[in-house]
Amino acid sequence: MTVIELKEKIRAQIDSIDDEKTLASISRNIELEMEHENGVYPLNAEQIAAIEDGLQQIANGQWISHEDVTKEIEEWLKK
Repeated sequence: MTVIELKEKIRAQIDSIDDEKTLASISRNIELEMEHENGVYPLNAEQIAAIEDGLQQIANGQWISHEDVTKEIEEWLKK
């Protein structure tokens, strides 16, 4: 399927949708994809706070290496 054919198919599918929530969701997904292409990743306040918390934990030495986490998971799965 070519890009043109795919766009036509998507347009036809969108034209058949009357649910506002579904259309808003589709619109938001397109917006996010376009932002992603530009290297922009918008974050909400909760996401920013979570990142700041994680950075503070690292600064306080409160972290576990990937290797140690993998070992813990393997031990947990054996139980």
